[in-house]
Formats: sequence, structure tokens, C-alpha cells
Amino acid sequence: IGSDFYHGALFPIEDKLKINAFDWGGKDGFSEIMKAGGFDVVIGNPPYVQLQKFKGEIMQKAMEEAKFLSHNSMGDIYCLFYEKGINLLKNNAILGFITSNKWMRAGYGVNLRRYFIQNTNPLQLLDFIGNKIFTDATVDCNILILEKGPNKAKCMGYNFTEEISSSEDIGTIFRKKKIPLPNLSENNWIIRDLASQKLKKKMEQLGTPLKDWDIKIYRGIITGYNDAFIIDQAKRDELITADPKSAEIIKPMLRGRDIKAYHHQWAELYMITTFPALKIKIDNYPIIKKHLLGYGKDRLKQSGKTLQDGTKSRKATGNQWFESQDQIAYYKEFEKEKIIYREISQNLNATYLTSSTLVNNKLYLITGSHLNYLLAFLNSKIVNNILLKTANLTGGKGVGYLQYLTIPKLDLSNSTQKAQHDRMVELVDQMLTAQKQLHETQSPSEKALYQKEADGLDEQIDALVYKLYELTPAEIRIVEETR
Repeated sequence: IGSDFYHGALFPIEDKLKINAFDWGGKDGFSEIMKAGGFDVVIGNPPYVQLQKFKGEIMQKAMEEAKFLSHNSMGDIYCLFYEKGINLLKNNAILGFITSNKWMRAGYGVNLRRYFIQNTNPLQLLDFIGNKIFTDATVDCNILILEKGPNKAKCMGYNFTEEISSSEDIGTIFRKKKIPLPNLSENNWIIRDLASQKLKKKMEQLGTPLKDWDIKIYRGIITGYNDAFIIDQAKRDELITADPKSAEIIKPMLRGRDIKAYHHQWAELYMITTFPALKIKIDNYPIIKKHLLGYGKDRLKQSGKTLQDGTKSRKATGNQWFESQDQIAYYKEFEKEKIIYREISQNLNATYLTSSTLVNNKLYLITGSHLNYLLAFLNSKIVNNILLKTANLTGGKGVGYLQYLTIPKLDLSNSTQKAQHDRMVELVDQMLTAQKQLHETQSPSEKALYQKEADGLDEQIDALVYKLYELTPAEIRIVEETR
């Protein structure tokens, strides 16, 4: 569908908006259908375009004047199509859309989730997590079927995390996967069976949200142009040989792919730390300046402009051309002991780091108290199999998610609880050592030995986590069988 049409399909006809609007009830539209109350069925795959990409005042004013209840400035245009589609239906008629499934979990989807609950009767929700419906698509999809009418709280959910077997009857598949979703809310559109939902609620009651712990959570560094600011060992040595002063602003760094549970593997990469918060004078580092200019000053400028060759400068900020994209006012946190965990991975994949090392924006870091104790939970089956998979991942797995992760907080003045805390820290320390040895040795026999030790420690840590959440054997089976 062309952009002119999908703008016009959404917004009312007003000449001052200068939009080629489509009049659904006009003579060139569907006047008889709209006079009869609307369509019987609306089916579609609306476009996926972030609303932030509509920069013009005309489009922003059109969205404001259309008064969509599902509108969120950080959202996507497909959210508005849901609401428009419902408005085009007659009462008790049906809408079925396939879209990105991000609205189910993302913060920008809260208005849409609320709209569905208050203005429609959700019937079926199919979530295709990790199962690509469109081979050329970069997003996971969902199919939602709604009725225009009062919410009867009888929606059925279906998770399709793997390809559907062509040899199995589709009706049988749906009967096996059917999960009632009677408690949908603006914060809960996660498809989990009732036993998992009950277990999640128990964990939330027994744990303390991380926002109430003595910790701080930060996202890794966004340079805006990694090719220029992230360098390998050879380039680092070259720059420092040419000017030893360059070493002052070149620091080791880790990427998301370098992190595993209880382990990191440094790829000998470094970051040029021209953070705005440091107020660096680039002329004091002439070799670094020359290196950056080699990528083109216009390309490094933070103006958001399209260049003559079709590429774009970095997004518009108030920062100077040689500085990183974000302020990084928290740069001193990288010098502290910290947990780092991955943004893009099925599990959190967290590890512990004592060295002064930077991380990119595919990682998050946690500083503060009781880090080794918390690390055990972040890598545990119960967090990754239950809490993570039933979460409303507002803003991904960043601060918005993690601050509400509930972990049992022990009273260290109580001798029994202090012993549990100390045992957990001891097991985590042993695991960190075992993982280091496992990844450093080249001997197959030693690898097998260390792997066996790590597996045993993992079981002990999970067992203690289960105990702290007061899980029954039946509840433990739910955790162990969930993938």
C-alpha cells in the first residue's frame, strides 16, 4: 500500500492537512456499506512504520486531530490501523490483522492494549515468537482476531515458537496449544498457561523488585557510528605509538556477543571515549582527531542530515562531531564492580566483571550491592523460564523490565538467611571460576571436567533459588519443563 493511501486511510479529510485522505463513506469510498453500519469483516497486514519517522508538522497534526485512543508518539502506525479497522466495522463484526507482536510487550503498546480491552471483544491471539511468518521480515508477528462489541474475557491464546508440522492436522494443533486468557489487562498480553501465571504471581509476592534494591542499572554506550569509535588491537597500538597520550581515551570494551552466563570473552576491542560528559578537547589528541576525520566530518556530525552520497550523519543532538552520541554522564560506573547482561538473547546471560571495561548498547550494567547474589537469580531457570517469558518487556530487557524483576531479599541479621545468602555467593564464585577455566583450557579432558563441575554448580544454584522462592516439587517441574 502506498504511503499516500495509508496516510489517507487513517486520517479525516481536511484540506489544511494537505493529505490525500480516503473518504470511506464518500461517493468514491464505501458509502452504502458505511450507511449500513460498517463492514462485516476487516482483514489486513498494515504497514509497520515508527511514528517518530513522520517528522513533518502536517502528519503530526493529523495524528493529533484524529484523536486515536491507541496513539503513542513512540509507537508504530500499525497500532492506529487496528483502531481504524475497528471503527470501520459494524457491531459484532470481526477484525483480523497480522502485525509485529511488539505491541503485546512494549511500552508504546499500553494504549493499544487498553483500547482492545475497553472497546473490543478479543477472540483469538496467535503469537509467533521466533517463528518467522514472512521470511524477509526482521520482526516476530502475531495474529489477533477481535469482535466489535463488549469484552467477554474469553480470548484464547496460542504460542507458535516453532514451525507447524505439515503432517499434523491444524485443528489438533490448535486444540493442544489453546490457552485461556481471561485476565488480559493493559500490562498483560503474555500467552502463558494458568499454572505458569500462578507461579509468576507467587514469585512476585515472595520477591522484592530490583528498583527497591541498592543497585543502579544503565544501558551500554551508543556511539552512533561504531566503525569510527570501536577499534581493534592493531589500530589501538598504531594510535598510541603515534601519540602515547591517545591511551588516555582508548578503553577496552565488550559487545553483546561477548557475554555468556557467568563468562565473558574479550575480543580485544577498544572504544574511543570522547563522551560529551568528559568535555574532551579533541585538539589535545591530534592522532585520535585524524583517525576520526578519516571517516568524514560530515558523517560524524550529529545533525541527522542526509549527505550527498545518500548516507546520513548521526542523529541530531547538541554534541560535537567527535563525541559519542549519548552524554554517558555515568562513565565512572564502568570502573566499578558490575553485573553485565545481554539485551538481545533468549536469556539474560549475565556475568560479573571487576575490571574497568566499557560495554556497548547491546549490554546493560548493574552496579551496587549484593551483585554475586543477584547474579545467581539473573542466570537461573526460574527467572529466564518463567519471569522473563511472562514479562511485559517495556523497553526491551532494560531498566523498564529489570527494575520490576522480583528477587527474594534476605535479612542478613537473621543467621539462617545470612547462611543462605553466603552459600549462594560461594556457589556463584565457584561458577565464575569454573566457567573461566572451561573457556581457557585447550585440553578436551579438562574441558569435560570443568563442564561437569559447572553443570553441577548450576543445579545447586537453581536448587537454592527454588528454595528461596518456596517452590513445591510440582512448581519446580513447571520451571524445568518450560523452554
